[in-house]
Amino acid sequence: MAELAFYCIPASHVADEAFKVSNAVYFSKWYLNSFPSLKAPLLLMHQNSQTKVVLKVGNIVTFNADTVVKVLQVVWSACSIIRGLRQN
Repeated sequence: MAELAFYCIPASHVADEAFKVSNAVYFSKWYLNSFPSLKAPLLLMHQNSQTKVVLKVGNIVTFNADTVVKVLQVVWSACSIIRGLRQN
């Protein structure tokens, strides 16, 4: 469980940082820049950073914080069922 959290939580931070890059470029007033050679690279950077960053394991499971929460829910449910069966 700790290993899953070790990989999934930083993966969520990477995705959040990519979204922050998009916002930073958008709100930087790139259109007022006196360097016309920077307009095209900034537009490309903004466009490329809008695509969502997704880290996957073997193209099967997505690594993010939601994965950790879902695994915890399944584990908690399994523990509750086993505890209920032991008491009967």
